[in-house]
Amino acid sequence: MSLNFSFYTVLHIPDSPSGEHPGKVLLWNTMTGAFRAYEGECGEAVRSAVSTGRTDYLSEELRRDLSQDGFLIRKEQDELSILEEELFAVSSGSSEYTGNFFRILTTTRCNAACSYCYERGIPVQEMSTLTAKNTAAFIIERSRGEFVILEWFGGEPLLNTAPVTLICEELEASGIPFISRITTNGSLWTAELVETACHIWNLKSAQITLDGIGEDHERDKGLPSGSFQRTIDSVHNLTKAGIRVQLRIIHYAGREQRPLAEWIAAEFRSDPLVGAYAAPGYTAGTEHSAHLMREVLALNTIFVRNGFWGNAKSILPRRRHIGCYSVSPLNYTITPEGDLCDCAHDPHSVYGNVRNRMMPKAQRAFIRDTFSPACRACRLLPVCQGGCRVAELGSAPMTRCITEKNIVTELMELQDSYRREYEKRYG
Repeated sequence: MSLNFSFYTVLHIPDSPSGEHPGKVLLWNTMTGAFRAYEGECGEAVRSAVSTGRTDYLSEELRRDLSQDGFLIRKEQDELSILEEELFAVSSGSSEYTGNFFRILTTTRCNAACSYCYERGIPVQEMSTLTAKNTAAFIIERSRGEFVILEWFGGEPLLNTAPVTLICEELEASGIPFISRITTNGSLWTAELVETACHIWNLKSAQITLDGIGEDHERDKGLPSGSFQRTIDSVHNLTKAGIRVQLRIIHYAGREQRPLAEWIAAEFRSDPLVGAYAAPGYTAGTEHSAHLMREVLALNTIFVRNGFWGNAKSILPRRRHIGCYSVSPLNYTITPEGDLCDCAHDPHSVYGNVRNRMMPKAQRAFIRDTFSPACRACRLLPVCQGGCRVAELGSAPMTRCITEKNIVTELMELQDSYRREYEKRYG
C-alpha cells in the first residue's frame, strides 16, 4: 500500500544546544490529535521522510507507528473532503456533533465595567417573565425531547436570575433532560443562589474571569471593595457543590499577570474542580502577535505545571468537529427580548424571535458549508474548522484564526517537556 504524509502533519525540530537529544523531531497531526517525539536514527529518518516525501525508506516499525497515529495515510485519501463533509453535516444539522445548544442572555446589564468588554455600548435589556416563558416553550419545541445544553450569558446573568429558574423549571416539568453552564464575573453568588444553581438550574460549570489580586481586580473591573474575596469564596462554594469552575485571565501586552497566575495556582491547586487558563484580549480581525501569545503561553505554563490542564493531551489545541455552535441550525443565541441572533458577540444579527417564525438558518450569511481558500491551505484547519465566523464577517472585534497560531512550535515543545515529566512521574 502506497503511503503519504498527512497534509495535517506539523513537524518541528527543536533546538538542542547541549546535544542532549540528537536528531530529535516533534510531530503533531492536527487531524488525529496525535503527538510524537523521535530521537537519534528514528528522528533523522522521520525528518528525511517528511522533507523528501519518501516514505519507502522508513523501517516497517516506524511506518506502522506513523500510520496508527494518522501521520501516514493512503495516497488516495482526501483529508480536505473529510473536513468539508463534516462542515456540511454541521451546517445542515445532520451531524451528531450539533446537539441542542441554547445560549441565553437574561440581561445585557452588568455590575462590572471591564476595559476589554466587547459589549460596551449595547442598550440595557432585561428578560421578562413572559419572554422567559416563551423562551422555555421555544426550547421545548426545538429540542424535540432530546438532551439540551443551556448557557447563561450576559451582561451579568446573575443580575437577572428569575428567568433562569423559570426556564429550568419549565424544562423539568416537560421532561426535557438538560444541563446548564454560566459565564459570570462571580461577584454576586450567594449561598442560596449556589443551592438553586445546583438543584434547579442543574448547573455543571461556571467561567469566571479574574483581572488581578484583591484591589487590582476590583479596580480593573470597576467593582466595589470586597468583591474579589466574595468571588474567591464563591469559587470554593461552587466547587463544594460539585460545580466545576474555569478561571480565566485576559492578557494584554505590557500587563504583568504572572503574580495573578501564581496566586491562582497556590489558592486552587488542591481543588480538582477548578481549571485555569490565560487568553489574549479581543482583537479585531487580525492575528495576535507572537510576542503577546508567548506571554500568554508563559501564564498557561504556570497552570500546566500546576495540573490545571489535566493530562498531557490537553496542551495542544484539539480537533474541533464543530468550530462554533452558531454555525449549526440546531443551536441558538437568545437575547433578553427573545430575539434569535447569530452570535452573542454580534447581538444585532437578528433573524427571528422565540415568539414567531424565524428565517431559515440555511439562508443566513452565518451558515457556510465550505472553507475559504486560506483555510483550505492551512495545516491547522482541523483544530479551528475555519475559525471564528463573526470575525470573518467583520461583525465583532474578534480574531478569526485560533489564538495559538503563532506559537505552535512553542506549544509542541511544552507538550514534549510535559510528556517527559509525566512519564518520569508515572511511568
